[in-house]
Amino acid sequence: MSAEPTSGDTVEPGRLERPSMLRIAVALLVVASVTAGAYLLWSPGDSGPLPQPTTSAKHPHGAWLTHAWWGDEQWYADSSRKRSDYFGAANVAKLARRMRALGIGDWYVHACPAHVNGDLPEVDEAQARLLVRANEGGQVLAWVGGVLHQHVAPSNRAWRGRFVRSAAALVRRSGIAGIHLNIEPCPSFEPGYLELLDELRVALPSGARLSVVAYPPPSALHPFDDVHWNEAFYRQVSKRADDLVVMAYDTSMWLTKPYTYLVAKWTREALAWSSKPVRMGLPAYDDEGVGYHDPEVENLRAAFPGLARGLSTGAPSNYAGWAVYGEWTLSVEAEATIKRWHAHSK
Repeated sequence: MSAEPTSGDTVEPGRLERPSMLRIAVALLVVASVTAGAYLLWSPGDSGPLPQPTTSAKHPHGAWLTHAWWGDEQWYADSSRKRSDYFGAANVAKLARRMRALGIGDWYVHACPAHVNGDLPEVDEAQARLLVRANEGGQVLAWVGGVLHQHVAPSNRAWRGRFVRSAAALVRRSGIAGIHLNIEPCPSFEPGYLELLDELRVALPSGARLSVVAYPPPSALHPFDDVHWNEAFYRQVSKRADDLVVMAYDTSMWLTKPYTYLVAKWTREALAWSSKPVRMGLPAYDDEGVGYHDPEVENLRAAFPGLARGLSTGAPSNYAGWAVYGEWTLSVEAEATIKRWHAHSK
């Protein structure tokens, strides 16, 4: 046992703690420096080139288009947009030239949200036929759906029946190629969702396309189950759909590199989990002041390198390219980014 200190051996309070606290501070500084250095050196994306999609289409990629391209009179009455900027052969031809220059052949034209009874909103069918004729070599699909439990009730058999009949009727009357189903949010195995796909397949005209807006695979970086699909659900959806377009955005990320990493990860996983063609949906929109999207982080400059990294070992046979969200928000800079990456596809 140590002897008690004499008065001359008295230790000043805190003297013994100071070296220990200094060592901790130094260690934390070293860890922070190493972490910062590793982050700076981390390169989660590639500079390209992108593999060509495995399709014979001259313009293989896709874009979500505003409702204004075929809105009916009531829609325009409630909108600040001018019908004269969208309707007619000249406007549609201009759209077609713009989309072709970006490599985009599939147009998902907004026809949302569904009415609470399941009916789709009315669209101008003459304008729809103009869009079909102008998109030579591509396809026009009606982007249909809405907010779960607000506009959309897939677990309700009566609602499904009305929605399915309305979608099939739109395809028949307008001559478009099919529908592009988008329900948000939509957890894996949402009751009635797979039944809705089955019923749409039966009701749509022969040869009509059933495209699905898919959610990205789960990630610890974005732990929200209602906006991610697990592998088992992916496989069930892909059995029923003709193709899937994955929403690789709305991640709540506040740093660019983790977002790029997620795009690469989701690209590999979604392609591996689907038996049907898959496109990766990439962001070109500028919603600000919302928690789920920062346009300085989620943008085409960050997304394309992630897509390239996800395909760096080779594009699987079901890689169908990318789709941009959305046509009405494309800036000059965004279009230049698309053209640059499209030009470097191999």
